[in-house]
Amino acid sequence: MDKTGAYIAKLLNAEDAVVVSCASAGIAQSVAAVIVRDNANLLVNLHSAPVNEPREIVLPRGHNVNFGAPVDTMVALGGGKVVEAGYANECSPQQLAASITPQTAAILYVKSHHCVQKSMLSVEQAAEVARRHNLPLIVDAAAEEDLTSYYQMGADLVIYSGAKAIEGPTSGLVIGRKQYVAWVKQQSGGIGRAMKGRQRGHSGADAGDRKLSDAGKNQRRADG
Repeated sequence: MDKTGAYIAKLLNAEDAVVVSCASAGIAQSVAAVIVRDNANLLVNLHSAPVNEPREIVLPRGHNVNFGAPVDTMVALGGGKVVEAGYANECSPQQLAASITPQTAAILYVKSHHCVQKSMLSVEQAAEVARRHNLPLIVDAAAEEDLTSYYQMGADLVIYSGAKAIEGPTSGLVIGRKQYVAWVKQQSGGIGRAMKGRQRGHSGADAGDRKLSDAGKNQRRADG
């Protein structure tokens, strides 16, 4: 897990990465990661122990969609509670910020054709709100092919579909800041155990080397 993640992270010029069974699992495990953090008891009792830690996940109302399964179901699997910001057809940075409370664990931004596009704040704006409130930003980019931009825009965790983004078999990829990715990896001893990918799936994700490498090269050229 660590070697594969480090290899992918190097290709994409990110701090770290981890391969998961699918993008939906990536959402659930990322949510669990920002709630559990270093709490060893909560890691193994996420849905049964009384939780005093923040567990609200704020996302634009127009992003709370059904992509084949509801986004809020994936959040709930990760121990989170969805808080919708703004309206079905509008969410500004101010509206996103107004939905943040002391119980907020993270901001979730869904980059998908399923979502409302018009009058929605950008990833960069969501990242700025997250920074101002000292919160992590999770970007669900499952169907996206751009493997570097959202991380560079300030997202702490970005989730991709291995099948869609890097043209491999069913798998998921989570890239991001080292500490947050470490907490996602830790979920292999929690809810992630039930989402364990087959070894073939992990090696299949590696088969997307060329696309990953090309994405990293393009980013380095842009930075240079």
